[in-house]
Amino acid sequence: MAKKPKSAMIDGNLSAVRQQMLGDGLPRFAGVAVWRANGMRPDFWPADAPSGLLNWTDEEEKRMLTMYALSGNKLTWMAATVWPSHKQDQLGSRRDIAQSDDTTTSADPGGRRNRCLEALSDAKGLGVRGFGPRAQ
Repeated sequence: MAKKPKSAMIDGNLSAVRQQMLGDGLPRFAGVAVWRANGMRPDFWPADAPSGLLNWTDEEEKRMLTMYALSGNKLTWMAATVWPSHKQDQLGSRRDIAQSDDTTTSADPGGRRNRCLEALSDAKGLGVRGFGPRAQ
């Protein structure tokens, strides 16, 4: 296997520039689903969170949720979990993967947010409430 030039390692794996320069196709599915979003900090956000960071990891199920406080009472979060390759189509198309909104479309009636919430639904001790349709 040819070694990739260093410049290829700093460009995003869904980049049009990368495809034009390297033509190496879509990335190989690694068996992990990742969701990212920005939003307002919920009321329950702890004022004493170290460096504005909340992190939860379930090593047994190989899931994680990380949230960072941003300026202006906003936050950004990322959730990741193992995902079976036979359900890869539920993660969306290349275009869907690059989007970060929580909207649903006729092509994706369940929505990315619902799949993320389902993947984390039985997380013990997570204590994250107030997001989406499962808000408590």
